[in-house]
This record gives sequence, structure tokens and C-alpha cells, in this order.
Amino acid sequence: PARPYASGVALSSMMQLVNFRFVPSIEESEKMTFQERVEKSFQIALETGMDVIGSMTAVLVKIGERFAQGAGGASLAGYLRHPRALLRLVRAFLRSKLAGRPLLPKDVWTVKGVGCAGTDTALYKDKIAYYWGVTPFEQYASTESMGTAAVQAWNKQGLFFFPDVVFWEFIPEEEWARNRQDPAYQPRTVLLNEVQPGQRYEVVMTSFDGGPFLRYRLHDLVRFLAKRDEKTGIDLPPMVCSGRSDGLIDLAGFTGLMDEPLVWKAIHDTGLAYEDWTIRKEETKEGAFLHLFIELKDDVGAEVIRQAVHENLKALNPFYADFESMLEVQPLKVTLLAPGTIRAYLLEKQAAGADLAHLKPTHMNPSPEIINDLLRLSQQVAGSQEAA
Repeated sequence: PARPYASGVALSSMMQLVNFRFVPSIEESEKMTFQERVEKSFQIALETGMDVIGSMTAVLVKIGERFAQGAGGASLAGYLRHPRALLRLVRAFLRSKLAGRPLLPKDVWTVKGVGCAGTDTALYKDKIAYYWGVTPFEQYASTESMGTAAVQAWNKQGLFFFPDVVFWEFIPEEEWARNRQDPAYQPRTVLLNEVQPGQRYEVVMTSFDGGPFLRYRLHDLVRFLAKRDEKTGIDLPPMVCSGRSDGLIDLAGFTGLMDEPLVWKAIHDTGLAYEDWTIRKEETKEGAFLHLFIELKDDVGAEVIRQAVHENLKALNPFYADFESMLEVQPLKVTLLAPGTIRAYLLEKQAAGADLAHLKPTHMNPSPEIINDLLRLSQQVAGSQEAA
């Protein structure tokens, strides 16, 4: 997001330290919507080239998929009247033909660095490397921490919290699980030098400089990999993002807490192309079950995706498999959303003035309002497609 958000201020400040040329310029981009900004960036980059790109992970994956499906070249064809763009595209098409594959972004631009933000970066880093030719550099940022709070080292194996940005505390998993059951319980915290490898923690921060002075639960979960990074010699514990503490699903008392990365991987490992998804726990008189709402790109039925995701969940979470065998129930239901539903939702929220972080439906435990909006838009989109 642009100024006055921390990300916008950081970009503006960076110009004073590094001789970057932003495309489009910061002043120009601040007058655009997010979608306009993305489109304009790539239009200009066709002529100027592009050395470093920073984006939300989902945006880079989406652009790469459009290229892989053959839509990238068609969308760029309108810029052939520009000599430099024409030369760049001719070279790109030759590279792709010699490689025997569709045109990809890495054929058009020789990118030296890719910076990504988003909890899905670890899941999609191989795809980004394939599409863009560079393994992404991941960062962890939040408005509450006044911008970037953790970054990867050169080996890109884990993220390191900046110890002097804010005062960090971490709530151990058993503590926030107890607090989840008893909201009146005050969970204990540990400090950065007290975290244990392999354990998950909820992030807590207290501001140092700027903004209101407060102690804040970010509800982000992280898992620490080690006490220090031996390869880089960094005496800080590396971590990976592990979802959100308010985005956990407790299907039953013995299935454990299911988080976003687990569900995401279960869907991703089906190999089926999809636009986006959301999942929640529902209860009927027959019992509790998971309800997945998903917009697919592949023309397959709901039972196909249900069975594939179900089998992956059993493989990833043995307690989920026990739930099925012990209770002899089908713990997963799938509702397919019509193609174009997610885009319609995004445009509707954008028109209503929602900020970038709230344009897409939440993945875990969506509110009834979100589900109602998705189902309504799915019916509208399906109806308009039938009429056409």
C-alpha cells in the first residue's frame, strides 16, 4: 500500500538511500488503484526492463500462470508499436521456443532479485523461481511493527526478526491454545533467546519508536528452525511463518488444531489449478465437518476435489485420518464457486473502499457474511455465463 502506510513510506525513504528508479514513479503510483499500479508497472517495464521486483506472492504467481497459459503474450501484443518493447518480446519468444515451452516472464525480463511478502511464499517459491527465474527473497512485515520486521539471509532458509525494531515476545503453542479455551487466562510469553526449535509461537510486539506505545498480539504464528544459523553465522533464531492463531480449526478434540499452511498444502498437492479458496468448520445434528469453498480453473466435479483434498489431509494430519475411521463420517464437504466469483468479490470489495489486505476472502474461518457474499456472487456469475 502507498503512503501513509509503512510500506509506502519505506519505499519513499529508500529512494534517498539507493539510486532506484521505480516504475511507475511513487508519485504516479499513489494516484492509482492496486490493479492499475500492477498493469502500469509491467507496461513501462516492457520498454525500460526490470532488475528488481517486489510484490505480494499471489500477484507474481498469478502473472506467471497467465503467461504459462498463453495469455501473457496476447496481453503484451498491444505494445509492439514501441521499438524497445518489440525487441524485448521478439527475444523472449525466441527463448521460449528454444526451450520448448510457453512464454514466461523470465523470457521477457532478466530479473536479478524478487522480494515477496505473504504467508504463502514458502509454498509457491518453486513456482516463482520457474516463472521468474529467481528464487524469491521473503520478508515478514506488518503495519504494527512499522514495516519490515524480519528478513531472510542470503541462503533464504529462514527469516530473522530484527531485534531492535520492536520489543518481541512469543506465546508458546500450549499457552495460546489454553487461552483459546479460556479467554480470561493470561498466557505467558518467552523472549527471542528463549524460543525452542521446532515449536510454534504467537508473535507479540511492543512498539519502540513511532506510533502508539502498546503491547500488541499480532495473531501471527511462527515456527523456529534453530537457535542460530550455522551456515550464515547469524546468532539469531531463524523462523518460518506458520499461519495465524485466529485462523485455526479444531474439528474435534482429538484431531489437533488445523492451520492455514496445512490446508493450503492439501489443496496445492492435488495438482488441480484453482483461483482461491476458503474453509470453515460447520456443525449439524450429525456432527462437525469441514466445508471448503473453492473456485477451480480445471473442469472437475466437487467430488473429485473433495476426495483429493481429503486424502491429502489424512496424509498430512494422522489425527484427521483417525477422525474419519473412528467416527465413520465424511469430515469434508466441498462447494464449487463459479469461475469468476473471486474476481467479482475482489472488485466488489474494491468498489466499497476496502484496503488491499481485505480484498480477498480470508482462508480460514470466514465470517457468515463472506460466505453469503461468495455464494451470491457465484450465482450471479453463473447466471450471466448461462445467459451469454
